[in-house]
Amino acid sequence: MTADDNAEESLRLVEEHLTKAIRDPLRAELDSAPILDPWWFVVDTDGYTLLIGKVSGHPILRGPLKRS
Repeated sequence: MTADDNAEESLRLVEEHLTKAIRDPLRAELDSAPILDPWWFVVDTDGYTLLIGKVSGHPILRGPLKRS
């Protein structure tokens, strides 16, 4: 795969995710969505607002956060 192919695929994925983000979620998407509970919002030192909490049901994230 060339760099151009990677860029095109990246743009395709961004477009796909943005298209999903501008519509209401489907019931099946909500039923399979990861859960963040309990959660809190915090503002970091750069002024960004973050949601933090315990994630369950995520397809990639597993176990507790390990800090380096």
